[in-house]
Amino acid sequence: MGKILWALLCLGILVIGLSAFLVYLLSKRRYPASAADAIIVLGAKILEDGCPSNTLKYRLDAAANAFSQGRARAIIVTGGQGPDEPEDEAGAMKRYLAQKGLPENLIFEESESKNTIENLRNARAIMEDKGFSTALIATTDTHMTRARFIAERLSIQTGAIPARPGRSLLTRFAACVREVLSWCLLVVRIARGEL
Repeated sequence: MGKILWALLCLGILVIGLSAFLVYLLSKRRYPASAADAIIVLGAKILEDGCPSNTLKYRLDAAANAFSQGRARAIIVTGGQGPDEPEDEAGAMKRYLAQKGLPENLIFEESESKNTIENLRNARAIMEDKGFSTALIATTDTHMTRARFIAERLSIQTGAIPARPGRSLLTRFAACVREVLSWCLLVVRIARGEL
């Protein structure tokens, strides 16, 4: 029995490792510099001092750069308040972008969501309210494929603004493994009819 468990453990590690490598390969994809009505910036951790985490800064900087290039006429920042965050992610994100000189009246907040599905579902409601029909998703490169898959399931026509954070090899591998696990959870949620 011990050999069977050992073999299953090794097989599981191999499958996760190969899947993480696939996520890594997909993260290297180049996207055309398209334009849209709005940029949706997916939330991430806010630090204790109210500043965006490095991951979130990369997303926000990529969105600010695309906005400055005229690729969209508005930005939707998404993310509620996690239990270890001093405020909702969307509010901190809007403040960060405003400090970079982006016009506050063109930054719309979605501050209720707790995950990528909710980020995009709630952003879609803002898009409908503002008359936007297309969006560019700003998120980290490892997260982009899953985010766009979810957006497609929600009937949001999207382009991509992948943020490519400078990460150590170990941190990048951990992000890829996390994304594999998130894909597994997404499959379960789809099977339950949640998306």
